[in-house]
Amino acid sequence: MACSTSQMAATWKPVVVFLHGSGDNGPGLRSWLQELGFMKAMTALGVLVETPSATPRPYRLMGGQISSVWFDRYDLHPDSKEHVESIEETFAKLDAFVTKFIASGTPPDKVVIGGFSMGGGMALQYAFRTKHKLGGVFALSSYVNTDAAVYKLIAAANKDSLPPVFMRHGAADDFILTDWGRGTADHLSKLGVQVQFETVPGVAHMLVRSTTNELRNWLSERLVRP
Repeated sequence: MACSTSQMAATWKPVVVFLHGSGDNGPGLRSWLQELGFMKAMTALGVLVETPSATPRPYRLMGGQISSVWFDRYDLHPDSKEHVESIEETFAKLDAFVTKFIASGTPPDKVVIGGFSMGGGMALQYAFRTKHKLGGVFALSSYVNTDAAVYKLIAAANKDSLPPVFMRHGAADDFILTDWGRGTADHLSKLGVQVQFETVPGVAHMLVRSTTNELRNWLSERLVRP
């Protein structure tokens, strides 16, 4: 039996779609978020957290081996050419995933997407490509390539439609360099995006409790508070 509009309005929850880093998967990320207390905190706020898994694909940075990555890369450095085809393929899959919640009654501004490392980069790609006006996007230890096509989309967009961005980056990250994340934040800011970027002292390339606690507060402001 189909639900009425009033029934859907009474049962929907705010949604956070949290994307894992390269080589990980949804269950692995979910387990770590539980260890950090993030899942319990979101449940207490009445927020649904989804941790989908990337579709395994050949990954050039691993010599073409199959890996759980959101998109392929020609090189890790942000000045390299981006692999547009795999980004667009994943965008389509994520858009179908997010649209299910919106079609079930969750307002678009009560949906936030984000992620760690490659997951955060993919989240930024998604949030500024989708037709849905999301409540926000977060990227933790992440970056977007310097010549990314998504920047042109942002430049041409109505600035009132751009979701706010939460970014954190470990100051001791020697894998995805802090300057790469800061460069993405600066580029987004110049295009009119509201970006909150900070470094986390002493933290390498990993998710830590202090960061997820800050993220929890940021999400609460956008998804729970009137």
